Amino acid sequence: MACEGIFIVFIVYYTIEEILEIKKHKLKYFKSFWNILDIIVIFLGYVAIAFNVYRTITVSDLLKGLLADNSQYANFDSLGFWQTQFNNMVAVAVFFAWIKVKRPNPNSFIAPILSNI
Repeated sequence: MACEGIFIVFIVYYTIEEILEIKKHKLKYFKSFWNILDIIVIFLGYVAIAFNVYRTITVSDLLKGLLADNSQYANFDSLGFWQTQFNNMVAVAVFFAWIKVKRPNPNSFIAPILSNI
């Protein structure tokens, strides 16, 4: 639970930081690939938070129903599907964050490719 709280604080801080940058640079902000990547990472962070809340509520509701009626079938199929989607989304977020962390040196061979994106 503490890590989830730290993650939420980080995402909110990162959001505030990016809002201030957008106010400062106006439309020029959106001309940089790295700034768009920041927005994508923030968006995926909010999706992760929303999914975590959804998963917690859904599991709680399913367990309450199972504890109330022992003969009821425990159907976690939809939860498994959404967990797989969440795992895929986290993989994409980690990939984008990795690109951000491993920002290429302007003198490297990949810099001209990324500058055209």
